[in-house]
Amino acid sequence: HALPHRAWTESARRLAERFWPGPLTLVLDDGTPTGLAVRVDGHPVLRKLLARAGGLMTSSSLNLTGEPPALKRDDARRAIERLAPGGLSIGWLDAGDLAPSAPSTLISLHAGRVDLVREGAVPASDIAAALDRPVGPVGDA
Repeated sequence: HALPHRAWTESARRLAERFWPGPLTLVLDDGTPTGLAVRVDGHPVLRKLLARAGGLMTSSSLNLTGEPPALKRDDARRAIERLAPGGLSIGWLDAGDLAPSAPSTLISLHAGRVDLVREGAVPASDIAAALDRPVGPVGDA
């Protein structure tokens, strides 16, 4: 993985090997208060594009915080208009409408801790089983 060594912990490696590509987002310690969220998407069109490009891509679920992701073409256009007022250019790949799905599970990996930020498509029990340790919500001791 081409991520900073200090951010790529043994727990991150184990979770990535078990659940990627897929709906698990790892929030890695990058020296900032919020961290760096990374995920390897399993969408076949995106996987082919990245394989041909030979690299990484950054993206968003194309929604404002607290709102559902844009799954349909018209929803995506409206979200882009709201996210990029004033004509800011945003590129997007239209591979067709997406089926509704649970959001990705967010796991924070900071200061040797493994915390559940949001339970989504990957159950917390599966995360705990992959790491052989319990995983609690952020802030649990």
